[in-house]
Amino acid sequence: IAAATTAGAVDSFIQPIGSSGWSQQTVSSSGGPYTSPQAAWTGPLSGTSASYDVITAANKAGDLDYWFVEDGSGLTWNPETVAAHGTEAVYANPGISITSTSVVITAINTKPGNVMYWFQGLGTNPWHKELVATG
Repeated sequence: IAAATTAGAVDSFIQPIGSSGWSQQTVSSSGGPYTSPQAAWTGPLSGTSASYDVITAANKAGDLDYWFVEDGSGLTWNPETVAAHGTEAVYANPGISITSTSVVITAINTKPGNVMYWFQGLGTNPWHKELVATG
């Protein structure tokens, strides 16, 4: 589970299936405030037992950010900027999903109202952007 704090951070809460008690980890304490962060899980990657927790959120300025960490590792979350705000772009209302090979993020560019889509192959970089529909 991902949640934004009133202080502007993004936190993650995990609980192994079948156990009790949630553990909290700070994903990001800077760059916010963020609204409605969205979380997903990759499941084991092809040919390995490694899986990843992934989160996306848009900050108040309109940047679209992304974080990932190996599931259950307790390591620090890795940040990426999917899309930065600018004179022609302010991103909001992101969603995140996993396919068998990619992380998929959608968001609205509120300046023109366009629906946008980004994908990145699991374990690869960069993000690939597509216009879904014009506003």
